[in-house]
Amino acid sequence: LIRAADGYGFNFIGPNTVADSLTGLFITKVRDGTPAAACPDIREGMQILAINGVDTDESTMAECRSLLKSASDRAVLVIQNNPLGYAAYQARAGISRPTLKYKGTEGAHELDQQLAK
Repeated sequence: LIRAADGYGFNFIGPNTVADSLTGLFITKVRDGTPAAACPDIREGMQILAINGVDTDESTMAECRSLLKSASDRAVLVIQNNPLGYAAYQARAGISRPTLKYKGTEGAHELDQQLAK
C-alpha cells in the first residue's frame, strides 16, 4: 500500500499487551476513497500477519502502529481471511456474539468454552 497524506485508509484493532497477543490483529474498517479501499484484498475482518516483513503474531497494537508509521511511503501487509478469529475477537471485546453454522451441539459448547477463556 502507498501511504496517502492522511494514512493508508484502514483502522485495526489488536492486543494492548504481549500477554493478549494471541487474539491477533484485525482490520476493523476500510475508509472509502483511500489506498486500502483501492486494494480489493483488504477488507474488514482480515487478520494482519506481518507488516513490512515483521511478523505481528506476538506484537501489540502500539508496536504495529509504530511499524506502519515508520514505513517510508508504503507498507507491505501479509493478511489472511480469518472470520472465526475475527468473530472470537469481537465476542471477547463484547462487540458481538459469533454466529456459526454447525451440525450437532458439541461444536457450540467447544466454541463457548474457548470464547470464555
